[in-house]
Amino acid sequence: AILDALASGDLKYYESTSEEVLDSGISYQVRLCPALAQKHQVRAPTPNIAPDSHDVLKVVETITKTDPFLPPFNTLLVGEMEDADTGETEKDGYYVLLNKYAVARGHFLLVTKLYESQSHPLTPGQLIQTYLLLLAAQSRQRPYFAFFNCGVLSGASQPHKHIQFMPGEPPLERLARSAKIENEARPFVIPKVPFAAHIKRLDRNVVASASSIVTSTYPSSSSSSSEETLDRLGAELSMSFMSVLDEMYQTMRVRAQHNAATGATTTSSDAPSTPSYNVVMTLEHIYLFPRSAEKVVIARDPSGTDEISHLSATKEGDEPFLSLSINSLGFGGMLLVKSSQELERVKTVGIGRMLSEVGMEPTKEEDNKGCDDVFADLT
Repeated sequence: AILDALASGDLKYYESTSEEVLDSGISYQVRLCPALAQKHQVRAPTPNIAPDSHDVLKVVETITKTDPFLPPFNTLLVGEMEDADTGETEKDGYYVLLNKYAVARGHFLLVTKLYESQSHPLTPGQLIQTYLLLLAAQSRQRPYFAFFNCGVLSGASQPHKHIQFMPGEPPLERLARSAKIENEARPFVIPKVPFAAHIKRLDRNVVASASSIVTSTYPSSSSSSSEETLDRLGAELSMSFMSVLDEMYQTMRVRAQHNAATGATTTSSDAPSTPSYNVVMTLEHIYLFPRSAEKVVIARDPSGTDEISHLSATKEGDEPFLSLSINSLGFGGMLLVKSSQELERVKTVGIGRMLSEVGMEPTKEEDNKGCDDVFADLT
């Protein structure tokens, strides 16, 4: 499929090189891809339909004219999927598409057939299908991880709901796998990570059972044992996702309280009703990273130090020292840069510092009280 898409011109593959960068004891992968600058010039801008959302016909017209996730897909279409536990019609379900602008070979997407907003959380069915695709890749000795950019500050490039899949393993997974945690039924954090990262380790027994239903003729059979295994997998994924969402809201509440106490400026992302966050999923963990900004902009400081700002350079027209949009890949430990100069500036500023600025600070242990802790206090 990849060779056909490349030959037809439907798939644009951008060569890149990667470098390992150590920052505060954490190993990140920075991928240098000069063609990224050209990509943004070639690709049509993301449509903004919010101002006219009251005009349903105009919204529909905008989506059908600009949405890259509506057919025809030509050679980019890999296949179609539908949830096993719902009575979906032929128009429902998902497309599996090659990413038209690929930095890594094998980068593909799971896209809802019907338009859904990228700002809506993942559903149980979407969590299951994502995990089954990861299992299918693993069964062919091709490990993958998935990521989802949710909300206006998450680094999402398209408003149509899509989950992305990349070959390999996110660098943060090594730290999560080696973490010693007392209760694997609860989310945990990695103390050395300088930004809020809520992580849930998936139940090993459920994972082991789920592996048995993925065969070379995916999807799996509809036997009662397979259905029971899917039900258990769905319950584990849904509960795990809800638990890290709960931790994210607690982080946002603590941030809002701190800002109110100190008089700090807040943004709309602080409101629990409009969260932006990044999700990374592997076969072993679900990660959630709350966001406070979509882009980090480092202004040139006359004093010689680099001042971080969400907005722009300190003076209108000034060239910023560094301006970089960050999505789920960055929080998973993989950053994309467009030039050698940008790479060196990322090293100068520090990756942990950048991620802390566009994410949120980790909460202190005494502030980290989710719903389970609140209910425990009431008993």
